[in-house]
Amino acid sequence: MNDFSFEGCNNTNFGSYLKGLGIFRILGKKYDEVKAYWKDDILHLSLPFNSYDEITDFFLDKYEPTPIVSPWNNGSGFKNPKRELDNLKNYDKNDAHYPRLKNYINVIMKAESIVKSREINKNLTDKEKKSEIVRLCRNSLPEETVKWIDAALILDNDCVSKFTQILTTGGNEGNLDYSILFWYNNRFNYDLS
Repeated sequence: MNDFSFEGCNNTNFGSYLKGLGIFRILGKKYDEVKAYWKDDILHLSLPFNSYDEITDFFLDKYEPTPIVSPWNNGSGFKNPKRELDNLKNYDKNDAHYPRLKNYINVIMKAESIVKSREINKNLTDKEKKSEIVRLCRNSLPEETVKWIDAALILDNDCVSKFTQILTTGGNEGNLDYSILFWYNNRFNYDLS
């Protein structure tokens, strides 16, 4: 185990702090022995790597993004049939990145089938329809996706009752949906244009 400092991740700026927690979560999920600590307001990680290049290689070649989706939001890409997510249907399974994105793609397809099967994609602003989508997603999507749902929404008797303050109105700010932005960034990182 070697110690690495991440100067771009400090605990004096909330966004930078969250970035540091994200890096720690990703690496800790893959390597059980990872430890994190703050020193002089900078994130430090004890990692099973020998250089920063190895850390970079991990994120470029081994990292599998957590599949997060928000099909209850109008801006999430599940309501508009001309959305960019349609390119997943033609995604080349022989692409070198496919194994790392396969789970994410499967979650998107499952969420899409939930929305279509309930014919709820016509008006997602109705609270009852949103609650039904959330309930079905929580019951059928993988645990790592359910953690995102639980972070974005507060449920009361299987009904969306409130939104968490940090993820505003269910994982979006106005028309900016965090889950679609996360997918687009991964798509860009893996050059899936």
